[in-house]
Amino acid sequence: MSTAAHARLEPVAVGAASMATAPAGPWTLAWRRFRRHHLALAGIAVITILATASILANVVSPYHPTKTNLLEMLDAPTAAHPMGTDELGRDLMARILHGGRVSLAVGVLAVALAVTIGSTVGAIAGYRGGWVDNLLMRLVDFMIALPSIFVLILLATIYGTSPVTLILVIGGLRWMGTARQVRGAFLALREREFIEAARCLGASPARIILRHLLPNAVGPIIVAATLGISGAILTESSLSYLGLGIQPPVASWGNMLRNAQDQMTRAPWTAIFPGLMIFLTVLAVNYVGDGLRDALDPRKVGTD
Repeated sequence: MSTAAHARLEPVAVGAASMATAPAGPWTLAWRRFRRHHLALAGIAVITILATASILANVVSPYHPTKTNLLEMLDAPTAAHPMGTDELGRDLMARILHGGRVSLAVGVLAVALAVTIGSTVGAIAGYRGGWVDNLLMRLVDFMIALPSIFVLILLATIYGTSPVTLILVIGGLRWMGTARQVRGAFLALREREFIEAARCLGASPARIILRHLLPNAVGPIIVAATLGISGAILTESSLSYLGLGIQPPVASWGNMLRNAQDQMTRAPWTAIFPGLMIFLTVLAVNYVGDGLRDALDPRKVGTD
């Protein structure tokens, strides 16, 4: 091949080589780190299976969750009833799947509310600083000092025990950790050069927060939200177990455990299966949260 031909091909080869060695983006690196966390991947699989089965409860189980059959009270697990029946002859698997809808929905929506409140408070405190920061952080300290379980019981007693009330109450008492994390991230970022450049270009505070600061603080928010779901599910289950959460005949994993406490010696499956669902869900969510925390850790940037 002639020298001219080599000269014509050389830029193409160099361009291809530069494309092949182009650095991966931060989210690509985070995904590479996350997929090496095998327990987190297993957690995603468990959550996906439980959520899908709960959503498709009417397809997975042919029984209605509130239909009673006094001829089949406390039947052990069989082919007809894979998880057995409860004290009223209701199919336990149908109630667990429908209860999963309630418990998972309350957990996810309560955390979504908590993250929204916490991100807003933390963003304002971290960006404004000064007396605004001091005032909002004293509010956070006050909320943390409240005995949350007693406040939850009091509010649930006053305002009722509907799922909407539980979402508002749990979400309203779980935003403080997110607020502190977002505030810390904003304090570290607000004096960086790209923020100063945005200010010099005339960007409004809202634009700086939403377009520049918040995307760089999304890692701690995602981790806090994921780990908060397990806490919210446990809180809902605890309140329902105490009779202050979801009320029968609507099924939730917590009130199923409450109903099972009188039959644990005669029919242990009535307590084993709801407890197992809570255990698996909380464990899976925590594993996913651990994987996300490791994947989004800024100290690990450049280790891939």
